[in-house]
Amino acid sequence: REHLLLGVAVGMLQGTVGVGGGVLVTTYMSIMSDMEVHRICATALCATLVTNTVVCAHHFKFGNVRLRVAAVLGVSAMAASYATAKKVSLAVPEPVIRAFIAAALVASGVSMFK
Repeated sequence: REHLLLGVAVGMLQGTVGVGGGVLVTTYMSIMSDMEVHRICATALCATLVTNTVVCAHHFKFGNVRLRVAAVLGVSAMAASYATAKKVSLAVPEPVIRAFIAAALVASGVSMFK
């Protein structure tokens, strides 16, 4: 039940302002579950795959997507993500990943005030 409510909340935020559902899910699950951080990250990635596709399709329909920018970001992020997940991710200790997630959240929040 809690995951259903989290999904609804993430969907509403993601649909409204485009906030990354993975960040929200990862943060919530890190606080509220006893799941290992590597599993949390993988679960969040899988869960947001569908929501990202649906939200992107909606924005595409209304002409909000810059295809060239999205393609460059998508391809470069995909390559870096794959390489990192395959070669680095599981070797990084859980406290380091948690610290990185926290730093990314703070940096993201601060950047909104510029």
